[in-house]
Amino acid sequence: MKRLDLMKRLDLMNQMLVVLSEAQELRKTTSVEKWILYERRTMVDAVNRVRFDRQRPFVTEGTWHESSGRLWVIVITVASLLCIVPSWLWRFDTMPLICYVPKVFRPDTRTRINQANAIIAEYRAQGFTFTLRQLYYQFVSRGLIPNTVQSYKSLGDVVNDARLAGLVDWDAIEDRTRNLRSNSHWSSPRSLVRACADQFAVDLWDAQENYSEVWIEKDALVGVIEGICTELDVPYFACRGYTSQSEMGGAAQRLIERENHGKKTTIIHLGDHDPSGSDMTRDIQERLELFGSTVAIRRIALTWEQIQEYNPPPNPAKTTDARYTKYEEEFGDESWELDSLEPRMIADLIRVAIETWIDRDLWQEALDRRQTGRNQLGLVSRRWEKVVDYLGNGNEE
Repeated sequence: MKRLDLMKRLDLMNQMLVVLSEAQELRKTTSVEKWILYERRTMVDAVNRVRFDRQRPFVTEGTWHESSGRLWVIVITVASLLCIVPSWLWRFDTMPLICYVPKVFRPDTRTRINQANAIIAEYRAQGFTFTLRQLYYQFVSRGLIPNTVQSYKSLGDVVNDARLAGLVDWDAIEDRTRNLRSNSHWSSPRSLVRACADQFAVDLWDAQENYSEVWIEKDALVGVIEGICTELDVPYFACRGYTSQSEMGGAAQRLIERENHGKKTTIIHLGDHDPSGSDMTRDIQERLELFGSTVAIRRIALTWEQIQEYNPPPNPAKTTDARYTKYEEEFGDESWELDSLEPRMIADLIRVAIETWIDRDLWQEALDRRQTGRNQLGLVSRRWEKVVDYLGNGNEE
């Protein structure tokens, strides 16, 4: 393996010093989240410019692979740690930047990568992780790229290459439609009880007058509504277009059971503003009524009023949709995707809709019961040995 020549070594050390200086100066004037992403990208990029071996992965975030330039790898590692350790103090949940496919990007492409990372950092700070489609709409809404099929494909290619090159975190973009499923496992009964202590929950709506669910058209947007629905203890569901008859029938029975116990039931619906997406709210209402439910359907997004107020980027409405003619007569030949709304706005719309139905005194009582149950389970896990001694060795019938 070739050793780095002296000039490259000196250049590498100089770049490390520049990166360290820039990162520390940036830290004084920007948020912690953006600084962390900056320090990671620039450090990785500086290392990648001076390569040890074209056939080996590059040094990324203080990690290294064996090479004849071992001394200089150590120098790089120490320099990286000086800049990266502060991020470890604040963040433990991000996957390291890993370079699998070395690539030197053109200046305009590198600018696009930096823009993507800045947007990702902004929304991570709010607790959101993007799909590629959501990231694309952020680019469009900010006037960074035109709203075209080619722009979407181009951005996807750039993000893919940047992740492989170690410039975008692997967990920065997620695919919510493909997930690995597996059984849960526990190292001991005690570990299960300890986990259950944090997971114990009571139905916060049991004593409330109202019962509601959140239905969203796209499975890819479940991650946007998951946080707020979990916080408010509201069931949520991805329709994936027009809801299947099986699911609609099951939903009707679920709602009727609540209605028979005196609950006022409501479905909060969110969908695209296009010929089919606009019609889905009507379809849900009519089919649930057919099955005997008295549920009210409330569409909170995407609405014509929101389109006029926030001016999200439009797309051509599908002329092949059977509902196009009626839609075109009322709204014209353009359509809008729910993905184009800010994730925080979607969460806030749900919060406002749901919180109007909460009796705060009953809510607090339910929260107190939940905390009492968690405390009791926590006590059991901490005194597990005494529980086992009391119950015996577990072999008795």
